[in-house]
Amino acid sequence: MAFFNNHNKQEMPEKTKSNLALEYSSIGVWEYEAKENRVYFSEGSKQIIGVTNNNFGKNPNDWNNRVHPDDKDKYFQDFLDHVDGLAPMYDNIHRVKCKDGTYKWIRDRGKVVEWFPNGKYKRIIGTHTDVTALKKAESITKNALDIASEQNNRLKNFAHIVTHNLKQHTGNLESLLEFYAETNDDKEKEEIFNHLLSLSNSLSKTIKDLNNIVSVQANKNRKTEKIYLAEGVDNTIKMLDVVIKKSKATINNNIDKKLFISFQQLVF
Repeated sequence: MAFFNNHNKQEMPEKTKSNLALEYSSIGVWEYEAKENRVYFSEGSKQIIGVTNNNFGKNPNDWNNRVHPDDKDKYFQDFLDHVDGLAPMYDNIHRVKCKDGTYKWIRDRGKVVEWFPNGKYKRIIGTHTDVTALKKAESITKNALDIASEQNNRLKNFAHIVTHNLKQHTGNLESLLEFYAETNDDKEKEEIFNHLLSLSNSLSKTIKDLNNIVSVQANKNRKTEKIYLAEGVDNTIKMLDVVIKKSKATINNNIDKKLFISFQQLVF
């Protein structure tokens, strides 16, 4: 609970501390008397944050000063919203620093139960509930959803890679079959047939590589492998040999034979 000077408000029926405690199913109970600027914390509230000092709570800021800096603005604003009539009840979840220096998540609820004749609030009663376990569960759930979302994006990227690779092979296959159908030269047909065999082997290798990618690796310490760029370009030129000749094009591979890229297989 946050404590401020009194604010004008219409009078409402009084509720006892015990009734409110039952209503809120609380673990700890607190009560603030505005005129005396005095606050009472039950043993339950003190135990939540590991405080055993009997003097704790004599100063209203004993709790306020323990609220996490990132939570303070909303903590105070929610309190003001209630006493200003913008909210029927004060209800806020914030982190509070414990005696051992760690933070716990606390659901803090309260309600004005007594007013001065001039309309200013006189007494507020509320409860503290430790919701740290709930917050941790929410965090675990969020992390799981984030991981699932990331995996989904990776699978989408993989699907794009598969589509691209297979389209490349099927495109080459269609071109070779067209050339085969158009030519009447037996020697040229034999050459195209050999290219079809080469393309078939390349397609099988691609499928095998893709299968290795989607296989879940039990060993996380995967070895780094190398791809030699010049060799990869030579293989591509070989696959496209018929198309290149048909187009009367010349492709020179001047990549350094020693140049390579290191990689690790992608694991899903």
